[in-house]
Amino acid sequence: MIFHKQVHIIIIFFFSINLFGQDESYNKHLYDGNINYDKDFLMAENSYRKAISINSSNIKAPYNLSNKYYEEGLYDEALIRQAEALKNARSNNDKHRINHNIGNILMKKDLCKEALEAYKNALRNNPNDNETRYNLSLAKLCADEQDKNNDKKDDQQKDDSKKMIKKMISKKMIKKMISKKMIKKMISKINKMTIKISRQRIEDQPNYLLSKFKNFVESNE
Repeated sequence: MIFHKQVHIIIIFFFSINLFGQDESYNKHLYDGNINYDKDFLMAENSYRKAISINSSNIKAPYNLSNKYYEEGLYDEALIRQAEALKNARSNNDKHRINHNIGNILMKKDLCKEALEAYKNALRNNPNDNETRYNLSLAKLCADEQDKNNDKKDDQQKDDSKKMIKKMISKKMIKKMISKKMIKKMISKINKMTIKISRQRIEDQPNYLLSKFKNFVESNE
């Protein structure tokens, strides 16, 4: 759909300069992921995963990893990572960016109504972002189009159901007609048999009377 080609994604690398203890290890893997972001997908993914395993409440690695998944067309994985980031987001700016990108992922999955809600959530946290407003308008058009198509599908299903019912009724009628014809044929056959028997009895009756008369004559000679 044309909507998918025009949505704007917010890709911002998170960096940190706090290199102490756990943060030092986390930021090292985050840095390695960012360095390999455009060079080597597997190495970038591995680095981001290591960072997440060290500190799952930090939104930087899952956010960057989600954006990489998005670019690779791995939309389910991208959605999961953005959801992880959103759960731990604290600032309005972070919530805006994450919801914006969630909307883009949902658009790619043809979930336009859900994308519309994600863009609305993004604008609640930053009402002045024009890119989010633009994507929101595309999501609205897409959702309206899907509603129209769904209405057409519903109408088509109703028409198909009516046709099926008519066919079933016609089949039942044919069966009834066939059964009526068979009954008529059976009745006709029975009537013919009765007529034959009746005729046989009528034909045999004179002979029977003649034999009786002969017996009577002979007995009186």
